Amino acid sequence: MAPLVIWHRPWSVLGRLVGAAAFVVAGIVMVSTGLPQAQEGGLEGMFYVLVGLASLVFFGGGGLGIAWLACGPALRVDDSGITNRTSLVCVQHVPWEQVAGFWTGQDEAAAARGVQSAEGVQACEEEGRLERPPASAQAPAASGLLDGVEIVFVDPRWPWSRMRGLRALVARTNASMGSGPGRILTATLDTTPEELLAQLVRQHSARRAGPWSPGAPISR
Repeated sequence: MAPLVIWHRPWSVLGRLVGAAAFVVAGIVMVSTGLPQAQEGGLEGMFYVLVGLASLVFFGGGGLGIAWLACGPALRVDDSGITNRTSLVCVQHVPWEQVAGFWTGQDEAAAARGVQSAEGVQACEEEGRLERPPASAQAPAASGLLDGVEIVFVDPRWPWSRMRGLRALVARTNASMGSGPGRILTATLDTTPEELLAQLVRQHSARRAGPWSPGAPISR
């Protein structure tokens, strides 16, 4: 089976870079404005300098990270596993031995209906749609910038063993908002979480010994 390769949408990446650059410029202005006052002991000047420096570090680093992610495919799925470059705070490469399945925000009831199985995807495609569970069967999911597909790990501790320091701290903060360390973000991709889920399930079924069954447990 041919590898699945998905690139970032250029305009989405450019928009984020422009946004980060705008905040960097604002940070430079704040530092240059507040520095003379701070040197004279003014509290307002010190505040401007601190906020400006924080903006430079956060948005400058974020801009460099976005540029780095855009230098290669956003997502590559092949025999070695899943290489995920949609976020700086996710596990960059997940071997198939650690992939138990995928999750888009639906709970176990949705999985039992075949939404996340190869059979479910095939049935939905035959009907010309991707089945979605009723609202009563859905768990709260990430929205906006955190939309995507979550990789369900065989060992939930494995991804955290691959992250350290600030990266791990940010990843745990994201996890508290519903975006775990295996999330493949779709905000800059030309696909929806449901469409990406279908592609990943097909890749998983083709490259593993057997497909993930509809009744397979899901860990969150």
